[in-house]
Amino acid sequence: MTTQSKRLFVTGASGHLGHRVAKLSKEWDLFYSWHSNPPDQSLLGTPVQLDLCNKSDVRTVLTHLNPDVIIHTACSNRSEDSIVPAIQNIVSTVANSPTRLVHISTDMVLDGDNAPYLDNAKANPIHPYGKAKATSEAIVMDNCASAVIVRTSLIYGIFPLDHQTKWLVDDIMLGNKVVLFTDEIRCPIWVDTLAHSLLELADSSFNGFLNIAGPSSINRWDFGIKILDMLNIDLKSNIFPGLQSESGLQRPRNLTLDVTKAKHLLNTPLLNIDEAIKHMKSVLSDKTIID
Repeated sequence: MTTQSKRLFVTGASGHLGHRVAKLSKEWDLFYSWHSNPPDQSLLGTPVQLDLCNKSDVRTVLTHLNPDVIIHTACSNRSEDSIVPAIQNIVSTVANSPTRLVHISTDMVLDGDNAPYLDNAKANPIHPYGKAKATSEAIVMDNCASAVIVRTSLIYGIFPLDHQTKWLVDDIMLGNKVVLFTDEIRCPIWVDTLAHSLLELADSSFNGFLNIAGPSSINRWDFGIKILDMLNIDLKSNIFPGLQSESGLQRPRNLTLDVTKAKHLLNTPLLNIDEAIKHMKSVLSDKTIID
C-alpha cells in the first residue's frame, strides 16, 4: 500500500490523462507540472510550472523534488516537436537515481500491418507522432532499466470531454463535414481505467513494455457513433463513414493491442467501450459536458 511519504511527480497535469492521474493520486505526496495552461484548482498536491524542454529547469525541479515515481503523460500529438526533448531531459536527470519512471507511449509507434501486437512488438512507425514516440521509447529503454513503457490507444472520457471527442461534437454541431474511418482499428481506453492502471504501475516493480488499452478493438466509425449516442448527440447529415485507404493519409490501419499481460498484472479491470459507457452514463447528469 502506498503511503503519504512516497512522492509522485505527474507531468502534463493540464492534459486529459495527466489531470485524471493527478486527481486520483490521493495516496501519494503529489507534485504535478504544467507549462502554459494551469490545471483547475480542484487538484490537490503541489503545482509546478515547468517547460519540459528546458533541460536546466527540469534538472533543477527534479533534483529538488527527488520524486519516488514520475508518471510522464505530457506532450501530446499536438506538440510533436516537444516529445523527444522532454523525455531526454527527464531521463538525463533520473537515469542514475532510484526514481521510477512510468512513461506513456502510444500504439502509433506500430505500423498497423501486423496486428494484434504483443507488448514488446518492435516499433515501426509510419506517422510523425509515432516516430517521435518511438524515439522516446528507445531513450527510456537505453537509460532507465527500471522504467515501464505503457503503450496505449485512443483515450476518451467526459467532464471534460477528451480533445478528439470535443472536436467531433463541435464539428457536428457546427455543420462541418465529419468523416470517420471504418477501416482504421484501435483499442480505445477510458481515461479512468488508464489512470488507475498507471497508479498501480507506479507502486509496482514491473519494468519493460506493457500494453494498456481496451480489451477489444473497434473501428473509428463505430467508436464515434457509440460516443455520440452516449452523449445524446443527434446524428446529423454531416457525419459520414469513410475509408482511410482512400483518404490519402498515411496512418496505421489496424493497431489492435494484445492486453493479456496487463489483465494478469493489474487489479484494475480493462473495460471495453460498452462497459465504460455504462460507468460514464451513471455519472451523466445536468452537468455541462463540453467545457
